[in-house]
Amino acid sequence: MTRAGKAIAYLIAAVPVFLLGQCIYSEIAQPRELAGLCGETSRDTSVQLALDKAATNKALRARTGGPAGKNDNEWFDREYLRLGERLRKTKNLSDDYTVIFAKPGIGYYACVIVHKGDLVKDAWFEDRSN
Repeated sequence: MTRAGKAIAYLIAAVPVFLLGQCIYSEIAQPRELAGLCGETSRDTSVQLALDKAATNKALRARTGGPAGKNDNEWFDREYLRLGERLRKTKNLSDDYTVIFAKPGIGYYACVIVHKGDLVKDAWFEDRSN
């Protein structure tokens, strides 16, 4: 086999290893980044600050604004609405809520932010990866 042939063979073999490494990195990094963002979101801070930080990471998806304009066929919208229903039933939620999602694989991670207007009232991290 020529040098060029060996180089091509090594390159072809390296692609799956690289892709697997990216998947493993996503599984580890995304929840850490989201948990950190959620931990930084404290009471009486601006929701917009959390949304701006989430916007800098293209792996995170934010949903806010309640059911208006949400599409039941879109996964993030559907989970956002499900979380809202659960919050209304379990926490008697009457305020607004925002959810920032990380979905690196099966399941998802979420930073749930309850707010009144733009001021955060409560925020917590949820691990729904199981």
